[in-house]
Amino acid sequence: MLEKLMKRDRMLVLASLILVISLSWLYIFTGAAMNMDTPMSMPVSTKLISPVTQWTPSYLLLMVFMWWVMMVAMMVAMMLPSAAPMIPLFAAVNRKNQTEGRSFVPTGIFTAGYIVAWGGFSLLAVFLQWGLQRLTLLSPTMVTTSAYLGAALLIAAGVY
Repeated sequence: MLEKLMKRDRMLVLASLILVISLSWLYIFTGAAMNMDTPMSMPVSTKLISPVTQWTPSYLLLMVFMWWVMMVAMMVAMMLPSAAPMIPLFAAVNRKNQTEGRSFVPTGIFTAGYIVAWGGFSLLAVFLQWGLQRLTLLSPTMVTTSAYLGAALLIAAGVY
């Protein structure tokens, strides 16, 4: 009986992970929330026409939210599949601890750790974006205005 319940629970967790991962990939592939009005082939000087954005507290909060949603969608679509085997294992250990009367942590809290971690990254990204805009190294449309910054970013991505 217990083994049948564990198998059902494992299938439910895996089905939920597959659903969330699929929805995240759909979100990414459809380009949700992306403004594609400016073609990438347009010269950078034409893209920089928009006025400098004022960093008000509400704009800062909006930017944190934008980064966080983007990071969570990317995390779920790309990183959660690699964590997928760990989540059912964590759920099974918790289930065993719970039946034996030991302390346990809900699986949702374990998985929420990913979301909280990417929230911290989002704060870092927003302050980096703000700083680069203040130094006029990044346009309000997040296009680099410095060949050196662009080169450094490409080198850093290559090293990573």
